[in-house]
Amino acid sequence: MYINDKTFGQDKNYEYLSELSERLKTENPQFRGFVVQTTAAQLGKIPAEWLAKSGIKYVELGIESYNDPLLKEMRKPATEALIDKAVDKLRANKIALIPNVLIGYPGETAATYAHTMDFLRRNKDIISHANIYNLAVYENTALGKKLTTASPNDFN
Repeated sequence: MYINDKTFGQDKNYEYLSELSERLKTENPQFRGFVVQTTAAQLGKIPAEWLAKSGIKYVELGIESYNDPLLKEMRKPATEALIDKAVDKLRANKIALIPNVLIGYPGETAATYAHTMDFLRRNKDIISHANIYNLAVYENTALGKKLTTASPNDFN
């Protein structure tokens, strides 16, 4: 069951999920658990002991890029170290990871891309699948205006 909450765990009501999981398993023994989406920073705030009984089977994690300079440029609330801690917490609780990765961000190079790919390879033991997104730039946005080298085709 996918819990449609962009950043799971921001509201205290997330704590009810473990109770709901038990009720669902009682009513439907074939219930296999929840999928949630959150950030590495938010996952760090959720107690590991709660995760163990939460009923969560998959966490869709906004990795975007496994590169501190790019994460900072994107204004993401994560660092490589926070991402590693989040992944370790998932592994310890036998929860599968679905990394959301963004490619094509300005400043990405072959080296930064390879670093993100290395992260994915190192953690393949808990990755269910990956969501790979190509950056879409829109002409009249802050990022679109910043890309002075963009050709008109880049906005199509």
